[in-house]
Amino acid sequence: MGGLMTFVNYSCKSKDEFVEVVNGQRTMVVVMITKEIPRGREVTADYGVDLWFVCRCQRDGCRTVTVKINKIRKKSTARWIPHWLEVAARNLKLVMRKA
Repeated sequence: MGGLMTFVNYSCKSKDEFVEVVNGQRTMVVVMITKEIPRGREVTADYGVDLWFVCRCQRDGCRTVTVKINKIRKKSTARWIPHWLEVAARNLKLVMRKA
């Protein structure tokens, strides 16, 4: 991506989102702004759940679970399963709402 997209940053809390637009045989990815942008506001977009991307924002409510697989022991994996299921369920709700 280039052009104006170089000014769009990622945020898992973004209200703006990437949208695929098909125009004849051409497919484009655009950022759909969901509200008016005040002067000085940073434009951000959520990459969604389809792309492999690990968010490291560490904000409260960040939907990405960052796990270093090579450091997790098999015994400790079981304690993460409920959390992974909860995150997967939340992401599924986000996808279902967009459909």
